[in-house]
Amino acid sequence: MTTQESAEKKAILFEKHGSICIITHNRPEAMNAHNYEATWREAEAYAEFERDPDLRVAIITGAGDRAFCAGGDLKERALNYESFLKRGTVKNPLPTLSKPVIAAVNGLAHGGGFEESLMCDIILAAENAEFRLPEPLRGIVPGVGIHYLPRYMPFKQAMSYLLTCRTLTAQDALKWGLVSEVVPRDQLMDCAMKWAEEISNAAPLAVWSIKHYTRMGMAMPVEDALELNSSRWVNGSEDAIEGPKAFVEKRKPVWKGR
Repeated sequence: MTTQESAEKKAILFEKHGSICIITHNRPEAMNAHNYEATWREAEAYAEFERDPDLRVAIITGAGDRAFCAGGDLKERALNYESFLKRGTVKNPLPTLSKPVIAAVNGLAHGGGFEESLMCDIILAAENAEFRLPEPLRGIVPGVGIHYLPRYMPFKQAMSYLLTCRTLTAQDALKWGLVSEVVPRDQLMDCAMKWAEEISNAAPLAVWSIKHYTRMGMAMPVEDALELNSSRWVNGSEDAIEGPKAFVEKRKPVWKGR
């Protein structure tokens, strides 16, 4: 088997591009639905991204022209229940990652695919993208979506999509603030790389601090969040010295992450 053939058969692909990595759902024949293999391979990919000090931003997307990720593989659930139960034991590290993750949604994002995009820091969408939580039509509860969606759009609108299983188009998602940018499908990955490069240009400690304290502060009253003193230790770092120095010297800063 050639390297290319081996890669094509992997349920999740992991590529490094300098300080950026691209994680790809790679089951286009199954609308990139997650079976057990895809679930644990993706968890490994996120863990590798988190461990690698040279990686600063991750982009998650889907292979093929039709789907970002159709959620859990219902065929596996129906025909191989033991494998489905194993899938439920894999913990997804995405919600706890300290580095930014961008979802580049290239097609339908249903069920767990929609939920995965909601757990990312930024969502970019192709014009043909669509978002949906159809689990109730299968007798299932969208366990992640019921908690994330009402936090990211008006409550009544979130409930209308949760209860009716209606589809949000890319433009709907942009209107409600779930998506940051909508572009033609053939421009999506260039767009995602541009966003990732802009983030990578900033000091890694500052980016980490923004993500960490923003998420922590969302669970608190503003008055309590202000007491976190989120910038104190970052502002005393070597990078905080390098930034102003590079500005005065009219050069690009060299970040050390400390």
